[in-house]
Amino acid sequence: MRKLLILTTIFLLSSGLAHAQFNTVTFTPASFAGDEQFTFTIDVAGTPLDAETDLYIWTWCNKDEGSSFPGRDGLTNTDWGNSPDIAKFTHVSGTVWSFTMTGSAMYGLTPGQLKNFQFIVKTKTGSKQTADSPKFPFAAVNYVPSIYRLFPSKADQTDAISIYFYQGLATSINESRMAPTTITVKGFDANGQVGSSVAIPVQMIQSGIYKVSFIPAMAFEIPAGVTLTYFTYTVNGSYYDLNGNPITVSGSENTKNFDILH
Repeated sequence: MRKLLILTTIFLLSSGLAHAQFNTVTFTPASFAGDEQFTFTIDVAGTPLDAETDLYIWTWCNKDEGSSFPGRDGLTNTDWGNSPDIAKFTHVSGTVWSFTMTGSAMYGLTPGQLKNFQFIVKTKTGSKQTADSPKFPFAAVNYVPSIYRLFPSKADQTDAISIYFYQGLATSINESRMAPTTITVKGFDANGQVGSSVAIPVQMIQSGIYKVSFIPAMAFEIPAGVTLTYFTYTVNGSYYDLNGNPITVSGSENTKNFDILH
C-alpha cells in the first residue's frame, strides 16, 4: 500500500511539473475574441521537439466548461498519426514556432460559445509531443443585435466564412415572412463580378436562425491572377400571398469587403 501511495504521489508530481513547465506562449494581438485572427508563438526548447524540423498542432476548446460552452476539437484534429498540412506550425527561428488561427473557424462555434482553448505541439505522426497547454481565454464578446452576422468578421477569399441570418430581427416584409431556403453569394474584383452566382442551401441551427458556410476561392470560378475584393449575399425564400399562392422572394443585397487581399 505504501508503495502504491509513493508511486501515485510521484505520478501526480510529475504530471503537475510537466504542466507547470509548458513553455511560455506569446500572442499577437495580446487579447482576441472568438472571431478575430491571432498568432501565437512558442519556443519548444527543452521539450522532446526541440530538434524537429516540422511541427503540428492538436487543439481543442472549452474542456469541461458546461453546456453553454460546448467542447470541440479543432478542424486540424483529423488523425493523430497523420496530421494534415493545415495543422503545420510556421518555423520562426531556432526552436521558435508560430501558428495563426481564428477561434470560430477552427472550432466551428460562434464567438459567444468560445471561452478558452488548449493545444499540444506534436510531430506529424504523434511520436513526440508536448504536454497539454494551459487554458488560454478568448475575450468576451458583446454584440449589437443585427439581422446578419458574418464569422470571422475579418476574412480573405481563402477563409471559410459563415453567414448567419437572424430572422427575428428582420424589418422588411420579405425577410420577416419568408421561409428561407438559400443565400445567394456573388464574388467581385475591381472590374466586376467574377464567375457565376452561387445559391447555397441554408441550415436552420435553431428556430429563427439560419446559416450558410462557404469558401469564396472555392465557390467562384476565379481565373488565375484574379483577386476578389468583395462579395455580396442575399437571402432567398418563399411565403404565401393573401390568396394562398406561393411567392418566391429575396431580401436585400448585402456587401462584405475582404480585409486581406492576396
